Amino acid sequence: MIRVFCLLLFALQAGAVFAASSTAPIVKTSLSEETAIPGQAIIFRVSVLVPTWMLSPPVFPSFEVPNVAVRLPSRSAQPVSETVDGETWSGVSRAYRLYPMVPGRFSIPADEIQVTYADPQTREPIVVKVPIDTFEIVGEVPEAAKTLDPFLAANSLSIDRKIEGDAEALNPGDALTLTTTIKVGGVSPMFVPPLPPIPSDQGYSTYAKEPVVTEKEDRGVLSGERTQSVTVIAENQGTYDIPELALSWFNLETGKIETATAPGLSLTITGAAATPTSEESPLDWKPFAYSGLASALVIFALYRLSNLFLPQLRRALRQHRARYQASETYAYKLLMKEISQRNLAGVEHAGLRWKSLAGAQDPTINWKPFEDALLTVRAPAYISVPPGGKSGDFGNWQSLEEAVRDTRVNTKKNRKSASRQPLRPLNPGA
Repeated sequence: MIRVFCLLLFALQAGAVFAASSTAPIVKTSLSEETAIPGQAIIFRVSVLVPTWMLSPPVFPSFEVPNVAVRLPSRSAQPVSETVDGETWSGVSRAYRLYPMVPGRFSIPADEIQVTYADPQTREPIVVKVPIDTFEIVGEVPEAAKTLDPFLAANSLSIDRKIEGDAEALNPGDALTLTTTIKVGGVSPMFVPPLPPIPSDQGYSTYAKEPVVTEKEDRGVLSGERTQSVTVIAENQGTYDIPELALSWFNLETGKIETATAPGLSLTITGAAATPTSEESPLDWKPFAYSGLASALVIFALYRLSNLFLPQLRRALRQHRARYQASETYAYKLLMKEISQRNLAGVEHAGLRWKSLAGAQDPTINWKPFEDALLTVRAPAYISVPPGGKSGDFGNWQSLEEAVRDTRVNTKKNRKSASRQPLRPLNPGA
């Protein structure tokens, strides 16, 4: 009986392990080939399959190693499906292009892909990391190109050289620009080796700019151009030759080594180079001394004037500010500010000050409208609303503001009319 129970338990565990393993993601890899000419692509395809569906895109590794260029062409990832044990599994396939940059054997280390998919039973997300085994690729130079150094293989290659400037009529100090463009097809222009430098000479100097690389892709076929500009500066009289440019390369279509060339250049420099005089005239320090002395005098004069007049200016500003703060205009503006802020205590204080200053200028001011309006504002603070009354009967701030403004306007009108009255005769009895 115990044996039967143990066998049943073992069978259940084995079934659970088999069920778990049968729903784990499947990763398949393939290489289009293991060996390629440096600069040519090896297609490495990675396919990930799950029993349900993916809840997010898988996270693929980069597979980058030294001396191997890795590219992901457009539409490198494609949906795939496959029948596994009678069930349809879905997934994603990604194609990498691996370019050996130099001859040699390169090992791509093991890595892993992170996959997120729905559980077949619960539909809950499952996140797993599926390993990818290490693999190797080889960059190999064809036998017919073993002597080619530096090595460059392409379907086509051409060299174009342009000159900006007159190479036959240069004076010392003149410059011309030599621009060389190498166009390649069937390979990325980044595999074009650096151009040899133009040999230096006593008659001219050269200054090379950083090369500009432009790459194109058409249905997986790479092409492009590498452009480099060199500025040549004429220095000494004479005729100088810049040699032609020659670049040997391996033609992938013919299987032969070919050489592309660009013509050389002859420079004609006329006129004598400017030579420095043996005796240089001494520097005259007098203008600098006079200028410095004048600047010092101006600074000293400004310093003395500031010490003399600055205290008086500050005192005048303080007096002007004090007169303004003691004026009826300032008291009126302060009162209007307190009214706009609905500050009853501030209105009481500012109102008394404004009445005092305005009354000193015109004793005939009629204060009743202002006092009545102030009473309606003051009342809610001390008087409760009577039965049947309305709270809106009190606290009319707008009426107070209008009363203050009208009172001041009437006061100004009274002043103007008083100023226009004729003076009394000096001798009434005459």
